[in-house]
Amino acid sequence: MFDVNEILDSLNISIFDAIPSQTTDDDKRSLLAIQSAVREFCPHYVYLEIGSHLGGSILPHLTDDLCSKIYSIDKRPLVQPDERGVSYGYPENSTQRMLSILSQVSSTEKIITIDGETSSLDASVVTEQPNLCFIDGEHTDVATEQDFKFCLGLLSSGGGGDHLPRCLRHL
Repeated sequence: MFDVNEILDSLNISIFDAIPSQTTDDDKRSLLAIQSAVREFCPHYVYLEIGSHLGGSILPHLTDDLCSKIYSIDKRPLVQPDERGVSYGYPENSTQRMLSILSQVSSTEKIITIDGETSSLDASVVTEQPNLCFIDGEHTDVATEQDFKFCLGLLSSGGGGDHLPRCLRHL
């Protein structure tokens, strides 16, 4: 349905139109640029996302044949704490709803969903080292720091202590 190479080459954000999102157009272009850079150095990359809601930011990776696995970690709250001074509601926020929406666009077989938050997860639930992590969960300083530490531990677990997966050391 989508020509991922063409989308990434032109940073064509129309791929995001299939799923409603709070992400700005500039953010979408940035996400595509990062995906393009990662896939250049990491064929068959693994993507991990914290805070997936409807799966809008998962979609470009889901349709990318070079992405071999996607981890979606989300505790699925109905209201998300946010230190920016705005409360965001997420009605009907469920993993099943996200997978149902994504399945209308592409097969969801490569998605591993984990309902929970990183502060209570054992890193062993992620069985393949991610090459790219996107943190968009709870927008509080404490949760963001916890999510970052979780991702950093996963990224450095196979990287010899330099905190980068082997394929990204070229950057």
